[in-house]
This record gives sequence, C-alpha cells and structure tokens, in this order.
Amino acid sequence: FQRANKIDPKSPVPYQGRGNVFLDRKDFQRALPEFEKAVKLAPDNEAFLGGRGAAYLGMQDYTKALADLDKALKLNPDYFEALGSRGACLMHLHEYAKADKDFGRALEIKPNAPGALRNRGINFDCWGKFKESLADYDKLMEFNGSAAIQVERGQVRMKFGDNQGALADFDACVEADPKEPMYAYMRAQ
Repeated sequence: FQRANKIDPKSPVPYQGRGNVFLDRKDFQRALPEFEKAVKLAPDNEAFLGGRGAAYLGMQDYTKALADLDKALKLNPDYFEALGSRGACLMHLHEYAKADKDFGRALEIKPNAPGALRNRGINFDCWGKFKESLADYDKLMEFNGSAAIQVERGQVRMKFGDNQGALADFDACVEADPKEPMYAYMRAQ
C-alpha cells in the first residue's frame, strides 16, 4: 500500500485497501482514518463511504455510520455491503422494521448471504418475530451448520416455545464441542 501511495499519492485506493485490512481485523480505530483519507480524495465514492460507515458502525457511532451509509446507498441503492451495515446499524438503534427492509433488499441481491441471513434472524429475534427468525436460522443451518449458529437457533427456539428443538440444538453443540462451557450452560437451562 505504501508503494502505491508513492506512485500516486492522490489515489484513494491504497487507503481503502488498508482500511479494509483493518476492518477485517475488527480494528475500527485504525480503519477509520484510512477511509477518511479515501473519502477526502473521492467524496462521491460509495465504497469509501461504505467502508467509513462500517468503521463507525464497529465503533458504535451509529449516527455517523448512518450518515455515511445513507450517502453510499444514494449513490448505489444496490450496494450489498452498505445495505447490510445500515441494517445492522438500524437494528442497534431498535429500528427493526427499517433494518428488515435493508436486510431483505440485501438478500434479494445475494439470496444465501450468510451474514445477511444471520443479521436478519437476529433482527427478527430482537423484534419479537421468532417464527421469522427461526426460518432464517433454519435456512442458514442448511449451509452453515456451525455450533455458534446452532446455539443461536436454539435460543430462538426457546423463545418460540420449542423446548425440544432447542434441546436438540444445544445437545448437538455440546456433542460438537464438549469443552465449550456456554453450550453446556445453554443445554442446562
């Protein structure tokens, strides 16, 4: 990235690259200034705005995240990553109906995107729509049957009143990873 900056110091792309590396590491404090530099050089680029919005989201600055993500989505209404980030932001702000619209649109673009399915399932759970949440988790289990997803589905099943289904999920988690205390704890509830 540094070599790219030396070749073309006015290019925002190396800043975006570094910002993305920091986002992947969940180092939002270091990602933010990289995206700020990219946005300063190209203020109408939805990817740079979306990256900065994701950094703000990771830092739990939902007001600034929404501002950037709204701008990014005005530039490109089908920007999948920005839809997911804005949906997550809205969910944290307890605006579940608006979050559902963003997650739904993201899933229209990429129907089996695991992150969007999981986040919509969480959103439905927070919203008290357990049947819808369970449907998303069931679909997610078809191609991502990890214990983490299964324990989340078990928690939704408990709220939905399906104690037998929840117990089956927690049993499967304990069997998959008997040393994980959270799975045994969930099963014991």
